[in-house]
Amino acid sequence: MKPLYKALLAVGTLAALVAALLLLQNRPDPEPDGGEPVNSRPTVVTEESPVTGMTVENRHGVLRFIQDSDENWSVEGREYAALAYSATAMALTMDGMAVRETLDMPPDLSEFGLAPPAAVMKAEHENGVVDTVLVGARGVTGNVYYCMVEGRAEVYLVNGVTAERLLFSFEQFRETALPKVNTESLTLLYMNGGEEIELASSDPDSEKAQFGMVYLRMVKPFEGRDVMGSTLQDLVYAHMGGIGQIGEFVEDNAKDFTPYGLDEPRFVFRAEDDAGGKLHLIFGADAPDGGIYFRLSGEPHVCAMPKEGVEPLMAISAFYLTDRFIAIYSITDVSSIVINDKGFEWALTMDEDETFTLNGEIAKDSEFRWLYQKIVGIMGDAPIEEEIDLPDEPEVVITYRFNDGRPPAVVELYNHDGRLYAASLDGELKAFSSIRYTDDLRAVLKEMSGG
Repeated sequence: MKPLYKALLAVGTLAALVAALLLLQNRPDPEPDGGEPVNSRPTVVTEESPVTGMTVENRHGVLRFIQDSDENWSVEGREYAALAYSATAMALTMDGMAVRETLDMPPDLSEFGLAPPAAVMKAEHENGVVDTVLVGARGVTGNVYYCMVEGRAEVYLVNGVTAERLLFSFEQFRETALPKVNTESLTLLYMNGGEEIELASSDPDSEKAQFGMVYLRMVKPFEGRDVMGSTLQDLVYAHMGGIGQIGEFVEDNAKDFTPYGLDEPRFVFRAEDDAGGKLHLIFGADAPDGGIYFRLSGEPHVCAMPKEGVEPLMAISAFYLTDRFIAIYSITDVSSIVINDKGFEWALTMDEDETFTLNGEIAKDSEFRWLYQKIVGIMGDAPIEEEIDLPDEPEVVITYRFNDGRPPAVVELYNHDGRLYAASLDGELKAFSSIRYTDDLRAVLKEMSGG
């Protein structure tokens, strides 16, 4: 290839690249719902002065939107109602009402649903100018609506995403999302559906943290007991999405909660996180169509949501939230364990050098740790809710001794019905425990001790 030709080709290629770069840098932003870019088209409201007020009239009535000094929007006379940004921002700023096509004025405006219009919006600007926008019928193709502005002899096809907002009722403008809390940093969790359950912050560095428990402990009904993180996730956090949204606004500023069962709540849910997030809901009677009435604590407005979202939380039992281990201690804190089981005795020792023995014989590290997990893994499977008669003697006794000199901890397992043990720790009954835990433990002990 000749040098001159190569040079011309290089210059041409560079010029093309520069042109492409300039095109990319200066191309308009795409329209939210597809089609031609927004900033390549005029908007219905051409006045550049900011919109500071707006009145919308449609088949639902008249709403006057006002803006406070912090530029927060509300509906006049209903300032108590939070408005959803997604439902109001486009309509109130008019940024989204891009003109897709300009049409000649027809002989009969009813052809486009503009006589009478479906909605009339008066946009009040900071400089005193008022634009009156009429919204008509939906266009035949695409997400567009017919629209016109008073004083102009033309009709527009406009972006339907914004135009539809002007057809909303008051309820549709309202925020339906309930307050959020961060489940990873809860400081309080309270539920009362007949059984009062209260959890509060615990010590994240406690010895039980290494066994999969988290930063919450039970205040009521089992004071001081830790809560298993996995159980909390499965029983509570996984279902909190079901109570995150208002399904229906039933009555604002209700004077009497009795018709909704909220004078004597059926269920109360309260959660708080360390950043100040709070969610406090009070639930009452069943609502139509599979719903349940509720209100936010401190608010007089009655709402409803699907009952199926609340039911998993209402069904939670405190017992299944707690650390159901009968006794669980770090292996580094324990100096010895003695197990008496129907006349058999096994003695386990652990020293500071992590030398482990079983009945005087040195045990393999991995095998001994597996055995230790079986011992501390004895769990409660059901609460002991009423007084029971215990046998005279326990069938199994497990005695823990500790390196720091604290008193020994004694687990006693009383045969209840051939399937369950009544388990106690230091003389206090804790729960019914399945015999399968002890059967598994016996099998490991016999295997490690040679039978």
